[in-house]
Amino acid sequence: MGGDPARYGWACLLVLLGTSLLSGGRRLAVLDLTGQEVGGELVRLAAARGMDTRWAVLDGVTDFDLFAGLGPDEIADSLAYVLTDRPDATGRSGGAEQLHERVLAVEMLRKVLACLDRPVTLARLAAGLRMLRRSGETELLAPPEIDRLLAGVGDVDQNDWTGRQLRLWAAHLDLLHEVAPSGARPLWSNHAVSVLATPGGKDDRKDLIDRLVLQLVRHAMADNALAGRHLVVVGADRLGGTAVRTLSEQARVAGVRLVLFLDQPQDDLEKIVGTGGAVCIMKMYNHRDANIAAEFIGKGYKFVVNQLSHQEGRTFSDGGGDSFSANTNTGTNSSRSRMKSTRGLSDARGHTWTGNRTWSSTENISTSTTTTRVYEFITEPQAILAMDTTEFILVDSSTGGRQVVMANCYPPICLSDRVSSTVAPPRDTP
Repeated sequence: MGGDPARYGWACLLVLLGTSLLSGGRRLAVLDLTGQEVGGELVRLAAARGMDTRWAVLDGVTDFDLFAGLGPDEIADSLAYVLTDRPDATGRSGGAEQLHERVLAVEMLRKVLACLDRPVTLARLAAGLRMLRRSGETELLAPPEIDRLLAGVGDVDQNDWTGRQLRLWAAHLDLLHEVAPSGARPLWSNHAVSVLATPGGKDDRKDLIDRLVLQLVRHAMADNALAGRHLVVVGADRLGGTAVRTLSEQARVAGVRLVLFLDQPQDDLEKIVGTGGAVCIMKMYNHRDANIAAEFIGKGYKFVVNQLSHQEGRTFSDGGGDSFSANTNTGTNSSRSRMKSTRGLSDARGHTWTGNRTWSSTENISTSTTTTRVYEFITEPQAILAMDTTEFILVDSSTGGRQVVMANCYPPICLSDRVSSTVAPPRDTP
């Protein structure tokens, strides 16, 4: 996932992966959709070691039998998807209009295939579609084939929409014939390293040949033609998210180990990343792609202090009071008897004074610390943007645990000093 525009990093990573598999006696089939010869170095290294290799480019010179082992229905279904599948900007394909086109394409192609003798070629199929429109040259068709096609013309709607579709499909089949003319060689071989590349560019011919090769790969897996191999698709994001997901599911059912090289893991492709167990993340050039890669690598956690508070308070109170009271009692008494008279006077005075005072002082000091658990990227997005062309981060979940390892796939590293020639023991998973 990721990589430089020149695809030098991909070529180095493919050499690292391929030589590791070849040393273990495995075979490798590489489908290169980049048009930049990513698999060339691996083929040259394998050939230098005496291994049987094949490197073929569908550039109009090769002579492969594209439809070897396929029946008429399989050919019609495959070509119908090629001619009508148009993924949108998010990699999704389908829709009611495409479904109607595909149904018509399957019907027309089956009708033509029923009228043609073997071998069936793309150019002959294009000529057959033109015959259904009562036009076109007949040099590629035998007289009995022409008679059978003309006999079925009445079953074809001759409205404007059908006519436009037939004309478009015939033109697209001619484009495919220019890139992949028919021959006798099988498309899939038993070589130790087999690389099948499509030409570069971004035109209709490029899209058509890539979709055709995808359909042929799916049929090859269904027929066990790729059994026991590792299938590497370089530039798989050109196919769209729906096509890549379908290819992954079919490879899983067929028991074929599938390795995908993706440039930008966006939209539907983001959901596919990691479903195979191990992912290599290379240098990114877009901040959004780098964020997606960092999210996939994962986040670690730690406890950090996020709040520190200190409170200090002091209270003081002082109070007092006094009171005064006074009382006076005056009284007289007298007594009289025969002999004498007695008179008394009493006077009592008193006062009370009371005073009080209160004083208090209070001081409060409190300190609190709050820690929270925070998550941070294990690898920051800016670190992925700053990676070297041949560096990659391996995220391996295939062994039951999850390992994140930084590595470099630059081939001359093995010739450097202090590099061991023996394989390191496997790491214990936590």
